Amino acid sequence: MTEIVVGIDGSEGGLAAAEWAAAEAVLRNVPLRVVYAVAPWLFDVPVDPRIGSVREWMHKNGEEVVQEAVNRARARIHALGVQEARVSGGQVGGQPAAVLIKEAEGAAMVVVGSHGAGGLSGLLMGSVALQVVSHAPCPAVAVRVDRARAEAARETEADRHAATETATETTTDTGADTGAETAGAREGEPGDTGEPGGKPWRRMRREPEHAAHGEIVVGVDGSEGSAAALAFAFEEASLRGARLRVVLAWTHPEPAGPGGVEPLVYDVDAVGEEQERALAEFVAGGQADFPDVPLTRQVVRARPARALAEASGRVDLLVVGTRGRGGFAGLVLGSVGHALVHRARCPVAVVPPWRR
Repeated sequence: MTEIVVGIDGSEGGLAAAEWAAAEAVLRNVPLRVVYAVAPWLFDVPVDPRIGSVREWMHKNGEEVVQEAVNRARARIHALGVQEARVSGGQVGGQPAAVLIKEAEGAAMVVVGSHGAGGLSGLLMGSVALQVVSHAPCPAVAVRVDRARAEAARETEADRHAATETATETTTDTGADTGAETAGAREGEPGDTGEPGGKPWRRMRREPEHAAHGEIVVGVDGSEGSAAALAFAFEEASLRGARLRVVLAWTHPEPAGPGGVEPLVYDVDAVGEEQERALAEFVAGGQADFPDVPLTRQVVRARPARALAEASGRVDLLVVGTRGRGGFAGLVLGSVGHALVHRARCPVAVVPPWRR
């Protein structure tokens, strides 16, 4: 697991995903690779010169999309106090979800924007996000950006460009060499210390966009898939120095009779106590492996998607598993994960069951 892969599409959602992935790359001390999926025929040798000019124009636009995302990722890394921005990017031919799933093989994580229409590719990142989180071979994170944030980001970017132009005009008489040296230091080239890359990568400082609440929530149901999600959540909480809240939501007791028939009459309090005991046993191993992580266990009688969506407004990351059938409550976390990609108000990490 040597890198984090982030998929972009030219939208503000894709740029937000690149920024989030950049902070996560610093946290895990791994490089970040930006991937932009384009039509495969753009890599073919054109026979008709007119097609060649169109191909060249689309390639150029794609390069601009990639460069913008790379620049945003590098800026995020520099804002965290890290000079060496290990960020690369490129265009890959193929269907977006298939490309990202392929590129994620061997990666520590794949990140996508969960909303936003692609400006250049015309794809709906929501549908791509669903496919990626459903089939990625590694933990997949869907980063949502709402319209208000997107508009604020555009205004901030415009202000930044205006400030840069003003600064450039003011310092024109000092010579171009000073500006070149400053730009080189920002990109991790030798700075005033004479050491390549400046500061080495280190654990990120807490920043509002990545750790506003200092808490991670993971939804579990006793399945293999939720066990992998729990292990990932413990690891992430330990890296961030965050609290971890483990949520078990249930609506009916497990079927006890033949044929999987739920009991018509049951003691709600007794079932709740049984769920709490089962949850305590389920998290015991993780607690032993990560004693530094403050832990809260929460059993709620509610539909899992609703309970986790409500919790998402007050946490930094929501973690669920995939394709797991609940040992406690009989729920399918895959469907819950899909619902949360649409409804959660924070980034959602979906962890495959074989990631332990």
